[in-house]
Amino acid sequence: MERRSVLQAVGAGGAMALAGCLDGVLESGAEGAVLGPPETDLSQSSHPTYGDEIPSFSVPDAFTGEVVTDEQFHGERAMLMTFFFTSCPDGLCPVLLQMLNMASEDATREGYDDDVAFVGITFDPEYDTTERLQEEVDSIGIDPSAENWHILRPEDNDEAYDVVAGDFGTPVHLEHDDHEEHDDGHGDGAESHDDHDGHDDNDHGEHETDRDDHENHDDAQVETAEPTDGTHVYIILLVNENGIVERSYPGATNYSAEEIIDDLRTVVEG
Repeated sequence: MERRSVLQAVGAGGAMALAGCLDGVLESGAEGAVLGPPETDLSQSSHPTYGDEIPSFSVPDAFTGEVVTDEQFHGERAMLMTFFFTSCPDGLCPVLLQMLNMASEDATREGYDDDVAFVGITFDPEYDTTERLQEEVDSIGIDPSAENWHILRPEDNDEAYDVVAGDFGTPVHLEHDDHEEHDDGHGDGAESHDDHDGHDDNDHGEHETDRDDHENHDDAQVETAEPTDGTHVYIILLVNENGIVERSYPGATNYSAEEIIDDLRTVVEG
């Protein structure tokens, strides 16, 4: 799928310029979608949004070594997915995984766990070894051996960047603790806990970099022998079994888990 160009980051925190709110729910939904359009139009975002096809991916599972692809879920399972790294400096990445885990627990309780897959992709695989990922999922209570869980680990940081920033349009920027910060004009874009009072139509937690950086991303990719600091888009994507994005939740920790679970249930039932 042809990806959109990234909008220029604006304002403190690198908030993405949005196309604006819809004047009301549109009369008809996107082709192939179960849910109607969201209240906020995110269609000019760089990442996949309502009605888009999910970008193709093929990434190894960190625990089984199995190569997991988007195609294996088509016609079989909906997906709830996110992107993370274990050395996340503000503690929000574990929250993203915890939100997926709460949805997973609901799926088990309500008997639809065979109809949904939960996918987390690390974008710092050179630091996020299998051992560190195991510690992370253990601390959250995720069972990565469950059939519907996939913690994916690209081969290296360059590949991770290509998948997460390139294919999914969710920019990431890592900084090595022992190196000077790369000055790309967005080094202060990290989302803080103070921003999580609720939805903010002008700040969806997106720490955007210019997509032109994708062509010269070596500057943003660093060896990660030590933990990293960085910025990225705190996002969860809900995808139906036909590979259509039903909801994107940028600044996902602004949303309640209950809201995401309700959307997931509706998609699975639809």
